[in-house]
Amino acid sequence: MAIVIARMQSDELDPSGFGEGLERYEDDYLIRVWSAQGELLFDSQTLLPGGRMAFPRAEKPTALGPDWRQTEYMTRSGARVLIARLKEETNELVWQVALTSLLPLALAFLGSVAAVLLFVRDGLRPLTRLSHDLMERSADDLRDLPSQDQAQELQPIVTSLNGLFTRIRGFVARERQFVDDAAHELRTPLTVIKAQCQAIDPDALDAETKARLDNIVLGVDRMANLSNQLLGQARAEQEAAPAQRIKVSPLLRGVVADLLTEADQAEVELALNCEAEPEATCLPEDLSAIVRNLIENAIKYSSRPGEVLITLTATSIRVEDNGRGVPEHLSDKVFDRFFQVPNASPPTTGAGLGLSIVQALARRNGMTVSVTKSPVLAGAMFEVGLRTDPS
Repeated sequence: MAIVIARMQSDELDPSGFGEGLERYEDDYLIRVWSAQGELLFDSQTLLPGGRMAFPRAEKPTALGPDWRQTEYMTRSGARVLIARLKEETNELVWQVALTSLLPLALAFLGSVAAVLLFVRDGLRPLTRLSHDLMERSADDLRDLPSQDQAQELQPIVTSLNGLFTRIRGFVARERQFVDDAAHELRTPLTVIKAQCQAIDPDALDAETKARLDNIVLGVDRMANLSNQLLGQARAEQEAAPAQRIKVSPLLRGVVADLLTEADQAEVELALNCEAEPEATCLPEDLSAIVRNLIENAIKYSSRPGEVLITLTATSIRVEDNGRGVPEHLSDKVFDRFFQVPNASPPTTGAGLGLSIVQALARRNGMTVSVTKSPVLAGAMFEVGLRTDPS
């Protein structure tokens, strides 16, 4: 090709020696050279030295068809040079050039993307770890985040979060203190009102006034019960004292014995079944309050005549009743403060704090509490998961 193009630079084309050096293109190009007068000076399809064809894969065409890609050059003297190549070979050459050029670029692009992803993931790992730690926390876990193990870029975020936690802890502490103080302040006047009502001789009253007095005493009792529950809720959410290792069955028997009279008056039969004699790590007064609340709740919502079954296993305490139970979609909501199951039977008269206190005390002692349907009595079954490890 260089020979042909070089010879095109002169005004005269010398046909002698055109075949020299074209052997390397014998499978690639068709070259024809005409003089200014139209005389064919050179055709690469003619025999080259040695009897070989310069373009052996195609017959000598008189006119190049659509399968050929061709280019013509004109010299200053008017001579014409035609250089042609089959399109399939041109396309193959283009693909080879494209692959040779694009493959390194593609590899470089993929390598760059991989490097960027690697660096981004490595850079975001501290933030991912912090996000995971926050997601694993319970709603009432307001401890400060550790700052010494955090990346330098996250220090301002951790400091701000810890400041937020501190403010929330202060707000919660003030709320609990208010509830505690309010409950204490309510108990004294309620006691005075009840004492004054009890000092009235009911025999000296007519039936209507006596009924009104009974309603006042009933309202005072309900208010006193609410005050006691608010006080219990506030104390349940306070930081607990060091836990103890206790035997569960004696405590459970004591609570059941204390509630036998209440159960008899409500026409409810209490049954205790100790399948095991486990030890638990907790505060005895907290576990006693949990069991008492659950049994009192079961007595209140049992059918009449009622049945309440308390079962102690190696890992849990189950309290079952034969009442209407708790709908499955409300199994988590019943532990919310002031929540009462709609259309409960018998109608509820409490404040809706008993189960909330149970859950708060269970969490404080590292225990769990849940409610499902009783497989034995067909009512509600509350199960307290004991913390049996000695630590």
